[in-house]
Amino acid sequence: MPWTSNTLETLVSQALAAVTQILQVQPNAIVLVCTKQEMTQKVIAELATYQLSQARLEWYKQSVIPFIIGKYFLQNNEIWLVDGKGDKWEVLIHELLHSVQKCRPNRERITDYLTFKLTQDPTTIDPRILTEWNQLEQDYGLKAIIARFLRQGDCEEF
Repeated sequence: MPWTSNTLETLVSQALAAVTQILQVQPNAIVLVCTKQEMTQKVIAELATYQLSQARLEWYKQSVIPFIIGKYFLQNNEIWLVDGKGDKWEVLIHELLHSVQKCRPNRERITDYLTFKLTQDPTTIDPRILTEWNQLEQDYGLKAIIARFLRQGDCEEF
């Protein structure tokens, strides 16, 4: 059963302040810590609602799920962080951003860029994506990127 702690609550409070400051929107997702097994079970249950083929579900189980350390679950407005791996500043920022994100598809690249802008941690983004989004920021400005993030539609359509 996922849980919370005083340490997590302090981290969440700081991350909420940072995300709210840049977006001018405050996330209200519930943030919990879980085991890797709990995360795996929750993600598989979510994928079951998408009516994926058995082959595609197996691909997710082998190639994606083992690497998930944090995830926002829209259905119940919860963020789950894997204990000891996902309960980190950068992962929490990334998932809090997803919790208020409106644009889709192509949602990861813009979220990675905003995560980088908030954390200044280059390990949170592929260098090629960073270069591309730095150029978009030069062309349109950070406010336009944030506005795109908070609007319905393709995240990469300016």
